Amino acid sequence: AGGFTGRHACRRFLAAGWEVAAVASARTARGALEADGAAAAYGDLRDEAWTIALLADVRPDAVLHLAGQNAVDVSWRDPVGTLAANLMATAYVLEAARRCGTVGKVVVIGSMIRAPPERLAHAPHPYGFSKTLQVTASLAWFGWFGVPVVVAEPSNLIGPGRSGGLCGKIARWAAAAE
Repeated sequence: AGGFTGRHACRRFLAAGWEVAAVASARTARGALEADGAAAAYGDLRDEAWTIALLADVRPDAVLHLAGQNAVDVSWRDPVGTLAANLMATAYVLEAARRCGTVGKVVVIGSMIRAPPERLAHAPHPYGFSKTLQVTASLAWFGWFGVPVVVAEPSNLIGPGRSGGLCGKIARWAAAAE
């Protein structure tokens, strides 16, 4: 919930009158999510025990899973960290939802920048590889265990606020060039 899209989603859900339990990494400034009215938990979804305990405690009606590493350049420098953030964190959220049993829907935000599963070895970069595995795991948890999963595959997102993604980088480059 501490990232670009997560903050917008939390504000939108709160404005619609939903009770929001926002999860953010320890890097997120404390109090930022609470100021908008969300109950916040700060931790690491790459920690299986923490993730399972969180969902068991919160028992959400729905989960919007936006967490992950979304930079192609970072994926080249840290492919294992990218897999941990995009694949394993997702697997832990899905497993927590399965064990919790009360989650009505898990929405996993994948990416349209991925490889077809049959061409996984030809993914354009570690980021695309990790997102292909994330989507595959999400569909597998649905098929194997009936976890109610919906996968969205957006392209580059734009909007007000600070973004560390491609669109934000292009905007900063254009402003600097001006």
